[in-house]
Amino acid sequence: DASPHFRRIVGMGAATPEYPRALAGLGLAAARTGDWKVALEYFDRFDRDANKSPLRARVLQAKADILLDRGRHADAIACLEQLLELPSAPGAAKARGLCKLGESHIALGHPEKAVACYQRVYVMYGAHREWVAKAYLASGQILERLKLWDGAKKTYEELLAHGDLDVFAEHALARARLANLK
Repeated sequence: DASPHFRRIVGMGAATPEYPRALAGLGLAAARTGDWKVALEYFDRFDRDANKSPLRARVLQAKADILLDRGRHADAIACLEQLLELPSAPGAAKARGLCKLGESHIALGHPEKAVACYQRVYVMYGAHREWVAKAYLASGQILERLKLWDGAKKTYEELLAHGDLDVFAEHALARARLANLK
């Protein structure tokens, strides 16, 4: 456990080169143990004192996960939008972030916004197949709920046309949903 070492570094102050890593590490450790209040305190401190760190994407991702788990969707959306604006955030983090953003919009009763998030995943982050498969299926399901049958069919057909996505459970689920729509 690196927490004692990280606490010592944090105690040295923000001028210490490892300060951002220590704040992030303490927040992530607290999140792993389920101490979400402490984790959020460290993540907020990170945001205040070390938000230029390359670890920012990881911290925002973890913070958003906590907020989602706590049902704080509006706060999670704000956090995920910050993640998406980060030029340094990896594509996988952005694809995952868009899927989580879609989930939040669904929870808040904004299915149209959710569909837009999911569509961005498969249009912009095609290399991240796991998230692309999830996004296609979620988008199709929302379109079904909105009674946009043609859009749902097209979405499922697009998913099925991607042979590289057939290893994911979403592929089989899309095939079944498409069969129900015909």
